[in-house]
Amino acid sequence: MSSTNLVKTSVAGVYKRKSEDGETTYYIKYRIGKKQVLERVGTYSSGIREAYCRDLRNEKLHLIRRGETPTLKKSLLFSDILKSYLDYAYTKKDVKHDIYRSKHLSKLLKYPAHSITETMLETILREKEKRLSNTTINHIITLAKSVYNYAIKKGVINKNPLANIKKRKIDNKRVGVLSLEECNELLNTVRYNNDLYLFTLLSIATGARVATVLSIRPMDIDFATRTIRLQNHKVSRGYYAYFDDKVCEILISMIRHIKPYHYVVGNKDKPQDRNTQPKKLQKRLDTLFNIPRGIHKDDRKNKIVAYSLRHSFGSNLANNGVSPFIIKELMDHSSLSMTERYVKPASKIKRNAVSELLNGIMG
Repeated sequence: MSSTNLVKTSVAGVYKRKSEDGETTYYIKYRIGKKQVLERVGTYSSGIREAYCRDLRNEKLHLIRRGETPTLKKSLLFSDILKSYLDYAYTKKDVKHDIYRSKHLSKLLKYPAHSITETMLETILREKEKRLSNTTINHIITLAKSVYNYAIKKGVINKNPLANIKKRKIDNKRVGVLSLEECNELLNTVRYNNDLYLFTLLSIATGARVATVLSIRPMDIDFATRTIRLQNHKVSRGYYAYFDDKVCEILISMIRHIKPYHYVVGNKDKPQDRNTQPKKLQKRLDTLFNIPRGIHKDDRKNKIVAYSLRHSFGSNLANNGVSPFIIKELMDHSSLSMTERYVKPASKIKRNAVSELLNGIMG
């Protein structure tokens, strides 16, 4: 370890270093033969004082005089506390996401846990931000903080050096939508794949989230009232979607052979993996819309994806003059403010609204 920034104390062979956050760390120096050793002892906040360092150094010098080699205190690496945390987390939850996110912290693994600073992590994060979303960046920050908090709980680390790192602001708003004509074009493209067609049709017709569409069963569809009983898995509540005669005719022809308790998409007694149909659909969305529009594959805000069908549902309702209060109910939003994030009337609607107002004023 470099002796840069080390300050001599009044005790022989005892040094200290003060960090940016005011923490004082103590070290001792001694020789084993011709080799000079600089050994970290501990921090002031953990109870280490100069007298303790002096006694520890004297013990080591005594062993050296007797011809013995003193045991050097091994620095606890970040990799050590990360492994310990993942082993613990494995007994509590599915850690595959944490394991994946830990790969983004690989540059920290070789450093002593006590030496990691906010600046070191921020440098890594700024590089990662070039290709990762802020949501993923925040997951990495959460993991790094959790590792230290667990180490503190176990008594192997005294403080969390990353405690003050701020999470990034998340802009979940997608602006990429499909018009009614584009929705119809998409349906025509996928019509020869039954599961993909049903998934796309139900997504466009109900505005439901992916997991909700995949959980629809024939028993949830009431052809007499033209309604579908949906499940909002985010908040564990049910709500209803409505469909017209044309969709009714399509659904009757496509699901008449499916058992009441099987799932419409996939025709199994268990719902499909939520990534199966969106991945298949993405190829069509890229070919039809993203590539022609020049949208980069990493442009999360403008890129058309499966979730864009839900956003398109709300936007097209708004463009048809439907009240935000009705759209809120149809999309099962908890508040009107959520609906307003998704729904922005088209310029034509706004222009017509102003024109009507001015015509009324000016005759």
